[in-house]
Amino acid sequence: MRYYDITHTLNGEVPIWPGDPLFSLEQIQTIGCGSDSNLHQLSMGVHTGTHVDAPYHFLSNGKRLGEMDLSYFIGDCLVLDCPCSNGTVEVEDLMGNIPSGTQRLLLKTPNSHRPYHGPFHTSFCGVSPDAARYIVSQGIRCLGIDYNSVGPFGPDCSRTHRILLETNSMVILEALNLHSIQPGMYTLFCLPLKLDQAEGAPARVLLLDRDSTQ
Repeated sequence: MRYYDITHTLNGEVPIWPGDPLFSLEQIQTIGCGSDSNLHQLSMGVHTGTHVDAPYHFLSNGKRLGEMDLSYFIGDCLVLDCPCSNGTVEVEDLMGNIPSGTQRLLLKTPNSHRPYHGPFHTSFCGVSPDAARYIVSQGIRCLGIDYNSVGPFGPDCSRTHRILLETNSMVILEALNLHSIQPGMYTLFCLPLKLDQAEGAPARVLLLDRDSTQ
């Protein structure tokens, strides 16, 4: 069995959604300068890099991260290749490609074929509102995508998020590193920081390839 780490590295080059807090990792204590130990101070928004969205992110009465059961984040998972020929994930990219009973779905889009680190780009591929409704109809409990937002940049961003989250029975994983991941079935392990009242949190995300002998 082989594990894949699909978490992006956090550093000063991580793209930040316009208006979100900037990422900062500052060394404030150094052994070389006479301190007993080395110490860094971390500052960032909870939606920086690879992270989780709970329903409260877009719904005032939505569940917060601490109310979401870990079963949403751990278990069988389908990685689906979505070409996004229209610039967004559409129903036709999904229809007939999601086996019955699938609960965790990761969308590999053209986002995975361009560098993640660097300036934020608005032309990323997100999920259209119609495709979001279709995903909800399939009983998906955990949806992931390979850039900072599951919704496309612009007015449909909020709409897509609300459609996905309004049932209070789904979590969203964003900014996954799927560049080297082949489509197929895996076991997902996603562990967000245990922030009780937050609407989201950075996460370490792994996939287990159950068919690999390595």
